[in-house]
Order: sequence, then C-alpha cells, then structure tokens
Amino acid sequence: MESTSLGTDMQIGAYQIDAVLGMGSGTRVFDAHDARGQRVAVKVFESVAGSGASDALARRDHEVSMHHRAGDEGLAALLDSGEDTRVGPYLVTRFAEGPSLRTVAHARPLLPEHVSACLVAIARTLAALHARLVVHGDVKPEHVRIDREGEVVLLDLGLAFELGGSASTPGINGTLGYVAPEVFEGLAASAAVDVFALGVLAHELLVGWRPFEQTVDGRTEGAPARLDETDRRISAELAAIVERCLAKSPRDRPRADELVVAFERATELTLPEHAPALAELVADRRAAEVAITRRTKSRLVERANRTTRDGDPFEATRLLDRALAYAPDDPEVLAALDVAMSAPGKKTRRLSRRTLGIGTLAAIALVLLAGLAITSQRPPPASRAEALPAPTASRTTLGFEPLPAARLPNATLVQGQSRERDALRALDARVRTRPRDVDLRLRRAAARMSLGRQRDAHADLLVLLAAHPDDERTLRALVSLYDRLGESARTAPLLERIVARHPRDASALTDLSIAYGQGPRADDAIARAYALAPRDARVLARRCSLAVHATASDAMVRCDEAYRRSTRDPFLLADRAEAYLRAGDLARARESLDAAIALRPEDATFLFRREAIERALGNEDAARASHEAACRLAPDPRCGPA
Repeated sequence: MESTSLGTDMQIGAYQIDAVLGMGSGTRVFDAHDARGQRVAVKVFESVAGSGASDALARRDHEVSMHHRAGDEGLAALLDSGEDTRVGPYLVTRFAEGPSLRTVAHARPLLPEHVSACLVAIARTLAALHARLVVHGDVKPEHVRIDREGEVVLLDLGLAFELGGSASTPGINGTLGYVAPEVFEGLAASAAVDVFALGVLAHELLVGWRPFEQTVDGRTEGAPARLDETDRRISAELAAIVERCLAKSPRDRPRADELVVAFERATELTLPEHAPALAELVADRRAAEVAITRRTKSRLVERANRTTRDGDPFEATRLLDRALAYAPDDPEVLAALDVAMSAPGKKTRRLSRRTLGIGTLAAIALVLLAGLAITSQRPPPASRAEALPAPTASRTTLGFEPLPAARLPNATLVQGQSRERDALRALDARVRTRPRDVDLRLRRAAARMSLGRQRDAHADLLVLLAAHPDDERTLRALVSLYDRLGESARTAPLLERIVARHPRDASALTDLSIAYGQGPRADDAIARAYALAPRDARVLARRCSLAVHATASDAMVRCDEAYRRSTRDPFLLADRAEAYLRAGDLARARESLDAAIALRPEDATFLFRREAIERALGNEDAARASHEAACRLAPDPRCGPA
C-alpha cells in the first residue's frame, strides 16, 4: 500500500498509527501496527454531513457483517473492530502489501498476460463472494493490490451488500465509470454489477482508458474499443470476454465463476505461472514485460506450428500475427509465418487487413491463402501460347522504377521445404501452360516469396504489372514485397494507383504518406486519411511522426492524441518521446521512451536515444548503461572499435 506519513504519534484502540493511507467519503484508512509489531490497516468511520454518530457506527457494523459473511478468500481479512473515544468506530484488517492496480498501470497499459492473471484472481474472489451471497459493489483498480508474492487482494467491503438485501447507503452506490447501467435505472442490483465493473477494469488495464465516461445521471459518453483491434497482442478470446462483461443487460453478462476459466484460457500463461508473473511485475515492470514478451512469442509460435500441421493455416496465421505484435520482425515468427501461409489446409478463407492488422503480413496473407492450397489439385486446362509482355512497360505506364533484380535475394531451396518445392513445381507447370492467367502468376509469386525467392517473385509481379497496370492484387502484392525489403519509397506510384481507385481508403492513404516520406505530399495524404478516419490508430501515429520530423509546434498534441488510441506502438512511443524532448520535458520523454524499449527491447536505436535523454538529465551512469546495452545489440559507429 502507498502511504503518506502522518507526522505525529497517534493510537487508535490497541493500534499505533504510522501513516495515513487514504481518505474516502466518511472514512479514513491508516497504516498501523499492533503490540506485536504486526502491520495492519485501520479504517475509521466518521460521521458525514447531515448524519449523527449512529450513522458511522451503522456503516462500520455493516462492513463488519459483510466481512463475516464473505470469508477471507482473496480479501484483506478482518482482524478486529472497536470504538475509540476520540475518533469513533473502526475496524482492522490485514495490511495488503504492494501497489494498487491503479499504481501499477499508471504509466501505460499492462500486457494482456499480466491483466489476465489479475482478472483470474479477482474473478475467483468475486465468485467466492457471490457464492456466499455477497456483492462487492465497488470493484475498481484502487481496490485491488498485488503483493510481493504476486497474490492479488481485493479491498474495501464498504459498499458491499447481501444479495436480496439493500446497499449500505441509499442512492447510486459505486464509482462513476464502473457502475452498471441497471443501477441507474433503479433495478435491483445483482452479482452482475461486479462483473460489469470487472469488465471496465479489464478494458482500462488493457488499453489505458475506460470504455466510456459516466455522468451522475447515468448517461455515457464514448463506446468500448474493439480491444483486439486496438492492440493485436490482445487475443480475440480475451476481447470477447471483456465485451460480454460490459453487456448492457445483466442477463447477458457471464457469472464470475465462468470468468475464472475464461480469463485463464484467453492468454498464453498457465495458472501456476500467474503469481510469479505478477510478483515480477511489481518488482521490476520492465524486466517482467521483456520476459513475458519472449515467453508469449515462443508459445504463440509453438501453437501456430501445431495448428499448421493440423491443417488450419488461417488460424496459424492469426496466432503469428499476434506473435509479430509482441516481436515485430522476429525471424522465428516470420519463418513460421511463411510455412503457415504456404501450407495446404482445410481452411482457405481470404484474410483481410482488418483480420490480420496492418502492413506486409495482411497483404502477403491475402495472396497466399487465396488459393495456394488448391494449386496442384486440378489438372491444367489447355495451354495458351501467348505470353504476357515484358515487365519494362511498367516504367512508362506508372512512372514506377522497379528495384534492380541484383538487389533482390533468392534463397536456396533446402531439403526441409519439400512440400513447398512440390507446390512451386506444380505452379511452374501450370504457368507454362497458361502464361496469361493472372491468378496463377500471383499464386506463384506468393509461393516464391514464401520460399525466400524474392527475385523470382518480383519478376512475376513485374510481368503482371506491365500487362495489367490496374490490377489491384498485383499492386498490393508489389507494395507488400517492397515494404518487406525496406523499399517503401519506391511504392508511391503503385499506391497512387490504388488511391485513385479507392480515394476513401484511409489505410492506403496512410501507406502513401509513408511512401512519400516527408514533405507536402506526405502531409496532404495523411490529412486526407485523417479526414476519413480521425480515430484510426495508424493514421494518428503517422500524423505524430510527420509533426515530430517537421519539428511542428503541435507535435506533442498530435502524439498525445495518437497515444490515447494506441498505447503499445513502440515507434509511436519513440516519436512521442522525441516530441517531449524537443519541448524540454525530459522526464516525460524518458517515460515514453522507456515504454517503447519495454515493447521492443532489441532495438538499439531506442537505447541510443535513451542515452541522450539520460545525459541531458545528468544521469551519466544510466546514460553509460544505455550506451553499453545498445552496443551489445548492434554494431554502430558510436560504439567505437570492438
């Protein structure tokens, strides 16, 4: 528990007061110890305006009775109660060590694995309460603490009530933002109010804001985010559970005991790992997040590989997209992704950008899964002798300057890729018999890319582009390939073609802005995207990046706007840190950059930036440590001779 020193000696009953922990409506809570030196929490009940001393005593007695009925599972156990002649009635509970969830998640949202571990523990405590016919009535981050052993403790039964009974005080009980809709409608409160509050808490911990704001008359502003779209590390299962908890009707919400199992299954942590993971979180958040990121990435790859072998490449690709959200550009994930997307299987549904996230993954998956699995299952039709024209026409048609073939890699096919090689050989045969078939060429290009033969894939795509400069699949496949090779600047003419056909495609406009780099054209493209999708996380992140690189006066405003929509984009966090650094706010710059490093610990660039911030703050030891860590990750002229 966080505490503030009282500054004077004071005793309540048999308990020596050490500090004030907090104050509420008609209550004060103290950090204290008993005669044996055991640390306890003492809650004093004071008379509120318009009521007498009997009100304070009644509220204390009500909370004591709730403790007796509720038991101790997951709660700060009741130890004593009494009445002090100077301060009035009080009760004593076990002192809950450790920070509150509000404190733990103050700087940025928590990883889904840490959130789920907390939610399992809270749901278990609520299930035990509900089984004893007690409703907590005020679930929120301030009332949940994690001790040094990783145990989660739910505090404060001041607003608890017995199912079938009435609340401890008349009117609307609870904290605005966490109160279930039926409470405002005057309906009888049930255990479902705790489930709703838990859903709000989960939403807040996962993305950094509550799903909506409530006014005193129950009106709401805003709407719950699509959690798995806001942050791709959040599984669709976890997002769906939270959405059910936030259902307007209490009948549509799950029971607390159902949530225990549901939350446990929604992430990659097993139940025995929950407490150790939370203990690491409160001890050293950055180290804990690095460890969880690595563990989760590995488990997602393992699951994806099993799913691929079971014949479901669609599900495998979704798992690997989550893995890439944890570890962008990780070689192990990309290798597993190539295998999954080239694997024949039972499910060959088309994947969209919305399904898989943004960037190269979606575009490549779209081409690969659209038909690679069935390429060798039908005999080729009669051949057509006419071949497609040479790729040189694309230069004059689009103003597009292709990458020289010598700069594209062609991996050597290895023995372990026999299935992929067989599929490619089948495609080669079919392309020879049907050289003008666009679908076959696209499939062969996809197969070649999956085998690392970018040069050959590039040749196929250039042939298609010369013959069909308006074919959107070819344009997007080339954009994807060039993005993958770090040649986004070459894609501007291709994206211009796409935008001309789809002028309201905010995602394509954002890609076009990135291809333009910096300058008026980039600004214009992102302004058009922003007008179409002012709440899109990727659009907002690009606006932030442009403002930072242009040293615009509104860079901080743009970056903060983007951060409110996407709190786990490491590049956005780094740009935001740069905006604060230029504004002279070194502390917030370091905080934002630390968050970026926690998400992408292998990026030496971020560590070099932190070195500069630490030096500006006068922290030479920290600057030196950042420099050494960066040099261990990547060779750089700043590191000096090896």
